[in-house]
Amino acid sequence: MTSRLRLLSVLVAFTPLAANAAESYTPPDFAGLWSRTGHIRGSFDPVPGYEGPGPILVDPRYPREVPLPGEEAGVIAVAQGWVPDLTNPILMPHTRDALAKIAADEIGDYPHPQNQTLCLPPGVPHILNLFDNMVVLQEEDEVIFMYSRGHHVRHVYLNRAHDPDFGHSWWGDSIGHYEGDTLVVDTIGLRGGMETDRFGTPHSDRMHVVERYRLSDDGILEIELDVEDEGAFTVPWKARADYEPDDYMWLETVCAENPRQFWPGRDLEIAIDHTPDF
Repeated sequence: MTSRLRLLSVLVAFTPLAANAAESYTPPDFAGLWSRTGHIRGSFDPVPGYEGPGPILVDPRYPREVPLPGEEAGVIAVAQGWVPDLTNPILMPHTRDALAKIAADEIGDYPHPQNQTLCLPPGVPHILNLFDNMVVLQEEDEVIFMYSRGHHVRHVYLNRAHDPDFGHSWWGDSIGHYEGDTLVVDTIGLRGGMETDRFGTPHSDRMHVVERYRLSDDGILEIELDVEDEGAFTVPWKARADYEPDDYMWLETVCAENPRQFWPGRDLEIAIDHTPDF
């Protein structure tokens, strides 16, 4: 028997086994209602055990939470706004400069209004920092993420590659696949000028995010992020966002545009389309 025939016979012999293995695979079940948890709710955590570049964290000189003294000992109180740590080496100079202005406002007690506060989509990956509940729906060809805040919906397609003509949008183009017990979501095509995190770190339209969803042994939905953006960050970096099961209810959180005063003398403007209707 020639080597070519031997190879053909091996392929024929293993084809049924491969087919049976594919048919027997059951994707992990992430369906249900989830609530954001983590070390400091609202911001990304470092990936446990990973010593490489990580997300922007709270400046240790201005901690978010401090223990109260005296009779209230043991009680944790919010002491400061969201002051970013500008020493993180992932920041390009222009990204650090933009973030430094936000940090100065936070220190001066002028909180930075997030996109969600302005009724704009948070985008990816910042959507994973919202306090509001998330629902996961799994179908054969896609995974759908529904967020109670502003009725946001993300579609992750499991049956195609990235669309080369997609362009850029609030949520970008997300495709996914399963790797054992993990759902891998790859997102490109995100709008520039969006916020990466709770601190308001801006990113460009070259942002590329890979999310990995898996269930821990104790039922926590662990999401590990790989983020890279040659227009905003010096190197790729990793972060973590966790969710816990929620059996309460799906809450409707409606956001309406409102140019209210967040601070004295600093009205926030609403974007207006000046294009003539006719």
